[in-house]
Amino acid sequence: VTAQDISQVGVEKLTKAAQEKGLNIQTEVRDIRTLNPEKNYDIFVCTYVLHHLSQEDAISLIKQMREHTNEDGLNTITTFTENGDFYRNNPDTENFYPKEGELRELYADWEVLEYEEVENQAFAKKPDGSPMMNISAKLIARKPKSNEKV
Repeated sequence: VTAQDISQVGVEKLTKAAQEKGLNIQTEVRDIRTLNPEKNYDIFVCTYVLHHLSQEDAISLIKQMREHTNEDGLNTITTFTENGDFYRNNPDTENFYPKEGELRELYADWEVLEYEEVENQAFAKKPDGSPMMNISAKLIARKPKSNEKV
């Protein structure tokens, strides 16, 4: 397992938790925009990251994840969509907030094992103190084998 995060504190917490549980993982502080994997992996997990990236960087990251996933491997992604308070508060953003169904479409040539768009509450609050609500797209997709048709 290789875990990357832009936060030094986050990586330190993860490293400590893994050591306490006797798990052998590699961790590194890294900006995901500079991912460029040098090898392939069985699984990529990208949770609540893409909406922090520009459209261009998010699509580039998805392409890299797809490219560097072993056959029969998985990509699992969760990201906010444009159907939520974060996007509504800043509709001119250059960040990646996919339209309804867009994340699934990016994996149309893979086997989509699970896909849903669900409403959830953010940690952030509105000026009146009520929670901000967002729709999250959640995807688990399996890369087909070379000789397999989806």
